[in-house]
Amino acid sequence: MTIAIEEMFPDSHHRLCLWHIMKKLPAKLSGHAQYKLIKKQLKNIVYNSLTIDECDKNWMKMIEDFNLENNDWLKSLYEQRNRWIPVYVKDKFWAGLHSVAFSRLVVWFTKFFEFIKDQFALPSVMLPALGGLGAGMIALKDPGILYWGFTNVEEILHTGKSASAPGIWLLTQLVCAKVVATAICKGSGLVGGLYAPSLMIGAALGAVFGGSAAELINSTIPGNGAVAQPQAYALVGMAATLASVCSVPLTSVLLLFELTKDYRILLPLMVTNGFHLLFILF
Repeated sequence: MTIAIEEMFPDSHHRLCLWHIMKKLPAKLSGHAQYKLIKKQLKNIVYNSLTIDECDKNWMKMIEDFNLENNDWLKSLYEQRNRWIPVYVKDKFWAGLHSVAFSRLVVWFTKFFEFIKDQFALPSVMLPALGGLGAGMIALKDPGILYWGFTNVEEILHTGKSASAPGIWLLTQLVCAKVVATAICKGSGLVGGLYAPSLMIGAALGAVFGGSAAELINSTIPGNGAVAQPQAYALVGMAATLASVCSVPLTSVLLLFELTKDYRILLPLMVTNGFHLLFILF
């Protein structure tokens, strides 16, 4: 997939997920006698390097100091350092981050509620109640995060076509609120899945991107056909988010085709799914 994308999109840049890489440190290096020192030095290299030369120099010093020349995982990471170390990619723009942020928030809130449970000796049954309280407080400000079947998604897919459809700014707020509320519910143990929230978040984010692109590009190019309508981006965003969050790329492609009966939507969706999954998995 990586090679195919590089050939088809030579100007694109495939980035690996820094958070997932750092999360693997205990599994990959905890067996080393000086694991804590290695972890501290590696984090300093990754997060505090100001120049590429400084990063490379300190990395090689770490490898030499701790005799890590034969560590295949570190060797592989160094060979791909231009895809994940911040100093190498600080001048690049990245899409598809919302799925990683979504997954990371779920993990964070899960640990947070476990901490609350242990700290205050609460019974497990209280955690979903606290999660519901948090989601309810968000819903007081943004009622659109509540689940009303797929009415919300239908409204988003009418962005720019009807007066009742939400605007770009409202959708931006809705994406942020929905991601946080869903992560709270999932982390607290409330009953529910990620299928419907993924569709709604992806549709809203796709509509935001499509609407913003239309305003920026169509204003500089005569006519209104330079960029597709926000609804097309909402559909692709909806299916791509479902693919990355739930790891169902083929299902999302078939689902979107079933909804639209339009072959033209398949190629952009497959490309978007590819980028999302590469970003999430690596």
